Formats: sequence, structure tokens, C-alpha cells
Amino acid sequence: MPDVIYATLPRRFAAAVYDMFISFLPVCVVCAGAFSSAGKDINSMMDKLDGTSILLITLYLVVYEVTLVVSSWRGTIGMRILGLSVQDLKTGATITPEQAVLRSVVFYMPVIGSVLLLVQPLVIMSTKRHQGIQDLLAGTVVVLRTRPAALD
Repeated sequence: MPDVIYATLPRRFAAAVYDMFISFLPVCVVCAGAFSSAGKDINSMMDKLDGTSILLITLYLVVYEVTLVVSSWRGTIGMRILGLSVQDLKTGATITPEQAVLRSVVFYMPVIGSVLLLVQPLVIMSTKRHQGIQDLLAGTVVVLRTRPAALD
């Protein structure tokens, strides 16, 4: 691959924060449906957030990421705002749908994702290419875009 600049932890974290806020509205819609009949007690609200709701939220997040990462954008809206893109580690090309699904499922699955939040920063800081666990498993890397987004 030609000279690339690998995305650092702070930039990747900022992109994830943008994506969290962008994803917040659809997730709220799912939660509102679960909470609508729960009343005002927080315990009854949490009881209504069942496995189906969690599955729908996870599915939405995976579809959001996969759709954008395999597109010409090569990244989520948060990544685009911060000038990042995801590419194949070996070729530098747009990643395949299979790679995108693997990255997203590993990152967004509730149990796996919770563990990742704890170790992910250490992994990103300790790898030469600043790869997260999902990147290592999928053979991908997050880099700074070589062209400004306005030229696409």
C-alpha cells in the first residue's frame, strides 16, 4: 500500500461518539416502543427492554455500519466527518461485505462489545497500524482519507 496514515485512538473514539449520537434517534424509537407500556418505574422500563429490543438495536447498528463501510464512503458518518475510512489491510481496497459484517458483529454484539470497550483502547494503542480487535479479525485497517470528502 502507498503511504497511509493510520487512524489514532482519539480520532477513532471521536468518530464513534458522532456515530453514537447519529444512531441515538432510531435506538430511542425502539426503546420508546418497549417503554410505552411500562409506566414510570425504571425497573418496569428495564424489564420491557427484552431480548427482541436488544436484538433490533444491535441489528440496526450492524446494518448502519455495514451499509456505509462497503459504500464509496468507506466508513460511517462519524468516520467521514473526521476524515477516516476503512480499507482492506492487504490491498487498500474497499472492504467486502463479509469483512464489514464481521467487523460490525464483533463490535456491536452486546456481550462481546462490552468486553471490547474495556480492552479496545489498549489493542488500538499497541498495534502498529492502530487496529482494533474487529480490524484484526476482519483483515481491515482504519486510515485517514487521502482525498478530502468534498472531492468524492
